[in-house]
Amino acid sequence: MRIAACLWGLPGDPVAAAGRMRELDYDTVDVDPGYAELEGADRTGAKLTVTCLAAGHLFPEGVALEAADDEARGRAVARVEASLREATGLGAEFVYVAAPTSGPENRKRFRESMVGLADAAAGLERRLCIEPFPNSGLPSVAAMLDFLEETGHPGLHVLLDVGHCLIAGEDPAAAVEACGERLGYVHFDDNDGKGDLHLALTDGVLTAETISETLAAVAASTHEGPVAVAVEGHLNLPDPAAAMAQSLRILRDCEPG
Repeated sequence: MRIAACLWGLPGDPVAAAGRMRELDYDTVDVDPGYAELEGADRTGAKLTVTCLAAGHLFPEGVALEAADDEARGRAVARVEASLREATGLGAEFVYVAAPTSGPENRKRFRESMVGLADAAAGLERRLCIEPFPNSGLPSVAAMLDFLEETGHPGLHVLLDVGHCLIAGEDPAAAVEACGERLGYVHFDDNDGKGDLHLALTDGVLTAETISETLAAVAASTHEGPVAVAVEGHLNLPDPAAAMAQSLRILRDCEPG
């Protein structure tokens, strides 16, 4: 099982952060848009591949895939399309965006944006995922699966965040199983069951048993493509790199035999 380090949870230069994650023995990294343009990214990439690009990060204020303003929504779509092309150049299989803000009109506009982007992703052979997010218009895996069924497009997948499952009161392993072929990618992080804190694994309410059960469910999943999961930390942690090292060690200990 490939385990990726999400570089946006680490301070400083992302290329240097990728090198630190290689030293910790992560298999690969996940990056923000624009990573390919950074000095040294090509050199580092030869040592540590990129698995996922967070296309929904770094949007300018007011720009959103569900924006009521047509120009703002069009800019958001164009940015995700650019991320899909960047991911293709980096060899990153997965690209993801976050769930929209609440409201039926936002949901409708977001659906229209995502269906068009799913066609673009299919043309580039990238796997486009949407991440359920607490207090959004799609706050749980169950809600996301209903939305994906609503789109009628087979090319959209779930980015399942274990920490978000804890907040939504969902069992992560059961949520993985419920996704079936809609499962795209999995983020591992921990919290207190209330806030999206991105703690190191087992520093919050997440247990080693739940991690083991979730990894086993991922390994047994019917989704297509290689099995990969990612660790997502946070810049506000006292020592983000140490937290990433702890999380990787725990994931390796909990991997199915």
